[in-house]
Amino acid sequence: MLFLDEELTLSTTDRYIYDYVCKNLDRVVYMRVRELAEACSVSPSTVMRFCERFGCKGYSEFRFRLQEYAAKRGVEAAQPYDVSADISFLEQMRRNVYEREFSAAKAIIDTSDILFFVGVGASGIAARYGQYYFSSFVGLSVAITHPGDELVRFRGNRRAGSITVIALSVSGETGEVLDFVDELRHEGARVISITGPGSCSLADRSDVSIATHRSRGTTERGVKDTSSQIPVLAIVEYLARMCAVGAGEQGA
Repeated sequence: MLFLDEELTLSTTDRYIYDYVCKNLDRVVYMRVRELAEACSVSPSTVMRFCERFGCKGYSEFRFRLQEYAAKRGVEAAQPYDVSADISFLEQMRRNVYEREFSAAKAIIDTSDILFFVGVGASGIAARYGQYYFSSFVGLSVAITHPGDELVRFRGNRRAGSITVIALSVSGETGEVLDFVDELRHEGARVISITGPGSCSLADRSDVSIATHRSRGTTERGVKDTSSQIPVLAIVEYLARMCAVGAGEQGA
């Protein structure tokens, strides 16, 4: 059923939502939870319970998995850009859905001497922003946008244990980033990752992983890595301010 391998026994209401999703897949992948609820004449909480039946923690994860499913089936998206997905993610942040991950990340950052923001392509641009923002609020930060060229510098570095790597990758499978993370983990560094999917190679290598549940974008010409960086930047800013407030309280 949709992206699940097994069949589910659905209630009458859930079956109606399921049928609507299947018939309007090109539109549903860009709908907000309230829009889908209105289209199916149900409440948003009913849609959320429907998502849970499909093994998803929330609507953002359900829609992310639905987008991947639609892409595999070759379904044309009804819109070139999904601004509602960004809004939905920010709403989840406002509701403290990621509170556990943020608290765990803060605990690591608070005991670090230096932060390495690592990413390539669009994630590299986000890494540079993260370096700038954390340097302003927290402390020494470095952006690594060509991680393959930097590996040799950190081999055998005895201070790697005081380093925290904040690795950015929409797919969570970027080879250069994975190699860099593996090298510094071997030297004792800790890793916080911000990825699209919750289950990926980078998340598996991380002490703390934060998933935005956003898929990688593609232009009409097939150019990759056009996905929105808004969720990543929001996470970076929130973490920086969270750590800065904590540091201020300790110094008071």
